[in-house]
Order: sequence, then C-alpha cells, then structure tokens
Amino acid sequence: MSSLIYGIASDLWRDMKADYAERLEQVFQQADNDCHGYLVNKAGRAQHISAWNLFSGSESYAYRYASRELVDWWAEHGRLTLSAFEAQWLNSRGQEHAYDEQWGASN
Repeated sequence: MSSLIYGIASDLWRDMKADYAERLEQVFQQADNDCHGYLVNKAGRAQHISAWNLFSGSESYAYRYASRELVDWWAEHGRLTLSAFEAQWLNSRGQEHAYDEQWGASN
C-alpha cells in the first residue's frame, strides 16, 4: 500500500513541474526576443553552451555564460528559478487547494 500523503505530494510535484516547464519556455522566448538572440556570452559560445541551460541551470553557471544583454534582462525581469516558482505556485493555490482537489471540499 502506498502512502496517501506521498501520492498527493507526488501529484502536486508533477503538476508544478509541468507548469514550471511551460512558464520557463515563455520566459526563455521573451528573453530571446528582447535580447535579439544574444543570450550566451563569448566564453559560453566558445564552449558551445546552450542558451536554454542558462535558464534551467544553476545561478553561478547562468551568470558565468550569460550575455550582458541577458544579465541586464534578468536585472529588470528576474531570473525564474524552480524554488521561487514552486513557492509562487503553492502560494497561488492556498493551503487547502491540494486537499480539496484530491478529496473534494465536502470531505
């Protein structure tokens, strides 16, 4: 028998990660557009760094290889991290949301 709590947490994590992936793609596209495709700096291009990894990788990695345009873009718009998105995602749903979704408000 699997844990009820683990099952709920697993479903929430899966839903949050899907929403994060969708939002990160939107952020990436907006930054790419606003920076006219200049997302990776010279050092990053020399090492064939993927622009996508600047958004999904660690902060130190991102800033090491980000172009000046992207660093300025992040200064204005922020750099979306999984932990920040997770907190926003949970806060937007309220504490009872997960329970109500799984069991219904009448339980």
